[in-house]
Amino acid sequence: MKLSRARLQRFLYSCFHTEDDFLLDRMTSLSKENAQHMWRMPNDVAHPRRMNNAMYNFIVEILLGEKGTLTFAEANKRYSQHCLLLKKYMQDGDHHTAMLLYQALTSPILSLVQFRLPKSRQKVLKDCKERYGTTNDAFSHHLDDVVNNRLDYNEIASLMVCLIHKKKLQQYRKIVKKTSNVENQLLKRFQCYEPAASYDQWMDIYIQQPQQHIQNKLKETLNGSTSAKLFTLAKRIRRRKTI
Repeated sequence: MKLSRARLQRFLYSCFHTEDDFLLDRMTSLSKENAQHMWRMPNDVAHPRRMNNAMYNFIVEILLGEKGTLTFAEANKRYSQHCLLLKKYMQDGDHHTAMLLYQALTSPILSLVQFRLPKSRQKVLKDCKERYGTTNDAFSHHLDDVVNNRLDYNEIASLMVCLIHKKKLQQYRKIVKKTSNVENQLLKRFQCYEPAASYDQWMDIYIQQPQQHIQNKLKETLNGSTSAKLFTLAKRIRRRKTI
């Protein structure tokens, strides 16, 4: 049987690519395009919900498999894979998606599991913290990069961070009755993309409802909010670490 060129390429690709490679390919194929289109519609009222969905869906993918709750070893491997994905987003200049994933990886839910990571993965999280900042300082490091034009033309800033600071500065302006240079620079960032009216190529992480995502992977029904359900799953996985 003679293989066609395309089938041979697919066969060789599968032979030399690991599970990590497949995850990176699947999760980065549309991520930057999605981020760019969010910036083209920065005032879309659905964006906060989409970004919230993404953070929760990243967590669901780490804690749950097709047959339900993962073992500690399985979840630990997925967490490690998502650290590689975070590194890939940063290297590609997709700071928008990187920030959403970083929020998920450092969330109280996943911190509860106490994953065991090699130094290379720990370094990824450390580099991300140094590059962007933390929730405690409202990611001021990333804001500094944005307002001082330290991002290359092909890099995408975090819409989540910029919206947070834009809202803060608007409230501040109501008090002091004047604009700041930071606010002016942020407004320039919001105006640097050509506006778009609609977009229909959203990745699943943005449009899939986390509650439904959890239920699709579990045979049982959990009560409570999305956070409560994920905390329950995280506790289960942490207990399995000592079994």
